Amino acid sequence: DLINVPTRDILLDFDRTHNLVITAGYATGKDWGPSLAGLKLFSNLFISAYSTMRSGRPYTSPSDIRLINVKRAPMEYNTDLRLTRSIQGFLGSKTTLYLEVFNLFSNKILNYEYLFDRPTPTNPNLPLQYYEAYPINDEENGIRYWWDKGRQGPFSVDQSFLIYSNQPRSFSFGVAFEF
Repeated sequence: DLINVPTRDILLDFDRTHNLVITAGYATGKDWGPSLAGLKLFSNLFISAYSTMRSGRPYTSPSDIRLINVKRAPMEYNTDLRLTRSIQGFLGSKTTLYLEVFNLFSNKILNYEYLFDRPTPTNPNLPLQYYEAYPINDEENGIRYWWDKGRQGPFSVDQSFLIYSNQPRSFSFGVAFEF
């Protein structure tokens, strides 16, 4: 049946054409930086960053379900940062203090499984239709306030927990002792 044979390559739904990962770190020496009351504030400090940039995954638009995976979800970005400071002889041991910042720029990554599910003749994927037609934050028609059973008018609920797959910026602080 040569009529139904695709005339072009069809990308798989997990395709990432571009993927850039950058890791950088900088360590200061034990006598580095200015002194305050005889204490070197920036000595034994380590700063590291981990950043990713990826092309969006392909998806099928509900406007023509015969064109499989010809559109792309938005690019995805993330940066994590870690600050570590070692202190010798604190409480009788080597002590390390650290601060981690996850999703430093609070980027939002759309939930592919929820939003970009492949439309079919029996499941037209209404949230995807609204995603393509309106801004996400449109209070009347945007998918941020979408409800599967229809628009809720004044009773719409923020659906951010469904449409985004990552967490907003968060912080972690810790102390490690080496004996």
